[in-house]
Amino acid sequence: MIRCARYYKIGILFLISNTAVAQFVGQPGNIDVVGTGGTGNSGYSGLNKGFVNSAKIVSYDDVDGSCFWEEKWNRAILFLTTGNKIKLPKAKLNFYTNDIHYLNEKNEEYTLVKKLIDKIVFIDGADSSKSIGVFKRLKDPEYNNEFFEILNGGNTQLVKMVQVTLRKMDYNQYRNESRNRFIPKIKYFISNNGVLLKLSGLNKPAVLSALQITNSTEMDKWLKSEKNKLKTEKEVVRFFSFYNSTIKPN
Repeated sequence: MIRCARYYKIGILFLISNTAVAQFVGQPGNIDVVGTGGTGNSGYSGLNKGFVNSAKIVSYDDVDGSCFWEEKWNRAILFLTTGNKIKLPKAKLNFYTNDIHYLNEKNEEYTLVKKLIDKIVFIDGADSSKSIGVFKRLKDPEYNNEFFEILNGGNTQLVKMVQVTLRKMDYNQYRNESRNRFIPKIKYFISNNGVLLKLSGLNKPAVLSALQITNSTEMDKWLKSEKNKLKTEKEVVRFFSFYNSTIKPN
């Protein structure tokens, strides 16, 4: 059972200056955090409460499953549409509502106005120079408010979207009740120079077709030498790292 949402109050976030965090290069695993603000509380100033949702949200105590990217709270950096950045000590991403939750120093929970957020980068708790997850709102008319997970850097990226729906399950005679459950559905895309292409699945034909690679001795040779079947996220990310290295700049 999961508590997906609670009642939220209006609060104040803290804004980190643009110089406090270097520009993120797009690849999960490494993010350069610089400046006197570091990852502590220095370098912050108040942000008006219009950034925080004030509406009360119904509790999901009676729902099984999870609607979050990770159940635990993680440190994160928000990249705003204005170009500013916000550092949060405790944040979560909710796939059911596509909201970002955070806890302040008083352990009060809030959700943020997502239209103001371009990207969120979750930070490794043991090493503040590394990211553990990168999510961005991509410009696509069909998925305008969705956060996509960016799995690698470069012009050609593997992109993942998790859509969570709420489903009423069959009556359980042993528990004498009908339960609701969060059901996740994963979709994969390729972002190729900013153009979003949906993949039919993670497999060699789907990936190569999306890249319009029909006959490439170089690509086939690399895949065979690496024993890469393009069937997992890690395999596709490794292939895209190689593929991006072969693209010559205009």
